[in-house]
Amino acid sequence: MLKKIKDWYDGEIKTYDDPQMVGIYTDRHWTSDIAHSFVEFYLTHWKWLWGFGVSLLGLYIAYLGLSKGA
Repeated sequence: MLKKIKDWYDGEIKTYDDPQMVGIYTDRHWTSDIAHSFVEFYLTHWKWLWGFGVSLLGLYIAYLGLSKGA
């Protein structure tokens, strides 16, 4: 199962069909492209994402504390 997920995520390496074009490209499923976008976004912005998540958790805990005391 993990091999299928890895193959889906990595895509398939293909050569160009045009005889005047030399090279290779990676053909991915559109859902794999979306997953790559999310991973790239996380790896670029992980610092503020974690800070934002921790601050939201703190606000939620404060809200729970205040709502129990009222």
